[in-house]
Amino acid sequence: MVTPVQRRQWVFSMDEDRISNPAARTVVKAAKAVMEKNLDKMAMFLKCRHPEAERRPAFSIVALIKPVGDRCNLRCRYCFNKPWMRSNVMPDEILESIIAQVLDLSGGTVHFIFHGGEPLLSGIQFFKKAVMFQNRYRRPDQFVRNAVTTNGTLLGEEWGDFFTEHQFAVAVSVDGPPAVHDANRVDASGRGTMERVMRGVRSVQACGVKVGSISVITCPPAVSPRELFEFMISLGIRRWRANPCRSIESVGYYGEYIEGLFDVWSHAKEDIHIPIILETLYSQFGYFPNTCWMKGTCQNFIGFEPDGVVSPCCEMSLAPSFHFGNICTHSLKDILESPGAQRFWAGRSQGDQNHCSGCEWTHLCAGGCTYQRLQYGGNPKDRDYMCESYKDVFRRLTARMDSVLSEEYESQVSSRLLVKTRAEPTP
Repeated sequence: MVTPVQRRQWVFSMDEDRISNPAARTVVKAAKAVMEKNLDKMAMFLKCRHPEAERRPAFSIVALIKPVGDRCNLRCRYCFNKPWMRSNVMPDEILESIIAQVLDLSGGTVHFIFHGGEPLLSGIQFFKKAVMFQNRYRRPDQFVRNAVTTNGTLLGEEWGDFFTEHQFAVAVSVDGPPAVHDANRVDASGRGTMERVMRGVRSVQACGVKVGSISVITCPPAVSPRELFEFMISLGIRRWRANPCRSIESVGYYGEYIEGLFDVWSHAKEDIHIPIILETLYSQFGYFPNTCWMKGTCQNFIGFEPDGVVSPCCEMSLAPSFHFGNICTHSLKDILESPGAQRFWAGRSQGDQNHCSGCEWTHLCAGGCTYQRLQYGGNPKDRDYMCESYKDVFRRLTARMDSVLSEEYESQVSSRLLVKTRAEPTP
């Protein structure tokens, strides 16, 4: 079995200028980028380490804020939320309390992700207040990152200017070409939304926003990997997620689909960020992935509802049994240390022991997504229902990556030996 150390040796031994295989060139470039990034992180850690660092929080919370709960102006056919539910915009005092306590409990870099439903229904003033509160409570040693996930229909120039000024990451839900997108992503009247989405995307891109995307791959897939890839490029989108539709049926096709996406990605002439591909590469080179379900714990991903309810991730907010408490009546620290929260995380850990022991792919997914465990049987101890599908993804992508790397490495080594032999004088 190929080890992360061996993969790194392959990459470091290669001369990029001599790589002839486009797929090998893409994988080597991506691998070198992540290795350099991790070296930079280590250098920064060593440079900044001093006695005061020991007294700072050890981890940072990723705050998943739902300004209007699950309320949405669309009625996507596969939506697992309840977009028709009426919900008031999160009051200023709750927003301020969330931001102040998250920053107080967090370390250096703190992430705020505005989710939904459709978070832009809260209006731009809500987001301006959020930034104001962040500036008010942020410590000098903290760096705040903001992101918003939106269906794109409400985007416009004012939003574009705001997101550019405050460096928001923006992800828009786009399932593919108009016929594919409009088949499921419809408004309350059943009309397709692609025209409005494209208008919104172009308006914020004109303001300098680099738009990312989230695509839901239906079962059976309504768009081929190549069609999806080329359509995203045509929209000027260079970073997107290809997520499986949340159904048991998706297990059987997802691995093959991602393998097809890898084939297109590996031959692209520009840098394209598709997390499922790159996170697999990161893990296979011995580095920690960034995607929440591959980290091994989602304990620092906390969801906040408009009324102050705190839950483990915004995905589980609809089930009262997974509400840890309310930030209006208890401190966030006490909520996260409460018996209910601790039982939940203990269940997650027990699931790892029950289902993942001895699995060859645990180092890549670390047990998978807690929410998707709940979809199996309603218990965090259960196995991620996408488990077999993710194994298929890892098996396929690892085989492809190792194949192109080993072939290129052996080719370059043979070439160097041949040159050396030719250069040796005849006795």
